[in-house]
Amino acid sequence: MGRKSIGYLFILIVGLLLAIGIPGFMESSEARYAAIGYEMFSSGDYLHPYLLGIYHFHKPPLTYIITALGYSIFGVNEFGARFFLVVAYAIQLLLVYRINLLLFGNAKQSRLAMIIYAGFPIVLISVLNLTTDAYLNTFFMAAVYFYICYYQKKNYSSLYLLAIMLGLGVLTKGPVVFLPFGVFIVLFQSFLKPKWKWTIHHWMALILCVFISVSWFAYMVGTVPKLWEYFIGYQLKDRIFNAEVFHRAEPFWYYLILAPLLIFPYSVPLIFGVFKNRGTRNALAKVFIAGALIIIFIFSLFSSKLILYILPSSLFFASFIAYKLNTHPKQLQLLIHTMTWELYILIGGGVLFFLFSALFIPAALLSVFLLGFLCCRFKGKKWSFGVLNLWFVPTLMALFVCFSLAMPSKLNSYRELFGWISKSYPSQRILVIYDHLIPSAELYSNKKVLTIHDRRFQSLREIQFEDVVPVNYYDLNKTEDQQRVRNFNDNKVLFMVKKKDIKFVPAYLSDHFKNRKERNGWYFYSN
Repeated sequence: MGRKSIGYLFILIVGLLLAIGIPGFMESSEARYAAIGYEMFSSGDYLHPYLLGIYHFHKPPLTYIITALGYSIFGVNEFGARFFLVVAYAIQLLLVYRINLLLFGNAKQSRLAMIIYAGFPIVLISVLNLTTDAYLNTFFMAAVYFYICYYQKKNYSSLYLLAIMLGLGVLTKGPVVFLPFGVFIVLFQSFLKPKWKWTIHHWMALILCVFISVSWFAYMVGTVPKLWEYFIGYQLKDRIFNAEVFHRAEPFWYYLILAPLLIFPYSVPLIFGVFKNRGTRNALAKVFIAGALIIIFIFSLFSSKLILYILPSSLFFASFIAYKLNTHPKQLQLLIHTMTWELYILIGGGVLFFLFSALFIPAALLSVFLLGFLCCRFKGKKWSFGVLNLWFVPTLMALFVCFSLAMPSKLNSYRELFGWISKSYPSQRILVIYDHLIPSAELYSNKKVLTIHDRRFQSLREIQFEDVVPVNYYDLNKTEDQQRVRNFNDNKVLFMVKKKDIKFVPAYLSDHFKNRKERNGWYFYSN
């Protein structure tokens, strides 16, 4: 990798490090991972995930452990929670470069693939939003890299490293890591037809992979036997075939509509490359485009759909687009021209949006950004793709940061609201939230958080694994919990209820309190 590539990588990483600490935690997914990581960090128990004091076995613990490590280094804040996402991003960029260099032997094309991957909105979303997906994608890409190393060099150490990466992927998000990797292996074997023999090393690598993969699950099932049915039936089968259980069901065409937006601004050259050059003879290019499309198709068949599920397709898309742009220079020039105008529209549209919203500080910041781009554009009449991308990626990050600062509620961040709560109600030590599960409350309010479930699925907690009745969760559909709620020490309690839900609050709850304030669509009751 040359100095320009290293410099480009350095600028992107610094830009992300400056950005990741600015937005507050977003509900509910990111705040949930941040809160569980915080409980691990506070308790020192890295095997049992807890969310607001109750077992939370939706995911294996690796993402939470990494988040807890970030807290131990940088403190309990947004930067600490997201720091290792940037590390994962840097590793991913290096892997994209190395994978393409190993397969194509072309340094220019490899840099192009790395630059394209760096700018995908879906990749940036995964880095700026704490979930399992960025880490899962890192382990998947590392597994692909070590497989290629083994294929080319027949180095058994690469085979064992491949097994470790897949095992860590399972400890990140379960067996889903085998899906994109399996797609790659099947296509690679079909198009390139590599020859190899099964040896004792393959068996040992397989055993190592299985051992790492099942380690945490086996330990948990051994201590809590009913977790077996929970992992297989609820977390695996229902996510694939019955997403209504999680309220995540989407139509089949969900990803077909979103995919072009998630790889913006490269959608046009991708489509152009697929249809104008259908007869490409390069088997590797076929592997990449087929891999991306098959992954999207398979996840489209699943009942549960979230944007970042198709993140592993980004490696394949970036590699295919880089190959097409490198072998067809006219397409590269067309992309540079298109991206230039898209940048004008993006920044200009952002300035107008914030001006009309009377949010002048982000409008001013984006205006400075636009003027800087115009100045550099006119001074450098002929820009390279890398230089242009150095503007494009920070622009996307700047738009996100400005939006998160100007309109935190639109990103579902409660940092500002809980900061107000801490200042306005310093004597109330207990925060009771009616029919909403807000994990960031524990991180931002410095109060003991109690959740009351009434009607909403989102506030329903899984307490079947608790040895005793949780003291921080109440289900109003149970008579015994209704009685427990009546025993609150009202002078220490701040009762928080969404304004639109006030009509559903039982009288025996609201009548306990004398004072009421309203803020950001919430009512706050106290004595």
